[in-house]
Amino acid sequence: MKGIRVKEFYGDDAIVTNVLFTQMHSIGARPVIKIRKNASPGRYVGSRYRRRAIREYQEKGRG
Repeated sequence: MKGIRVKEFYGDDAIVTNVLFTQMHSIGARPVIKIRKNASPGRYVGSRYRRRAIREYQEKGRG
């Protein structure tokens, strides 16, 4: 859809993928997605934007 700008993308933990986080960053959208409790910000694997979101979530004491 041309001409539509996504500012925020809402989803649940069932759709969290590395590709999704990378795509949201590339279009400038903020992913508002619940992170799984057992999510791991493993090094060198997947999207750095997803890892950053997991670390932020864990630093807030929710992980």
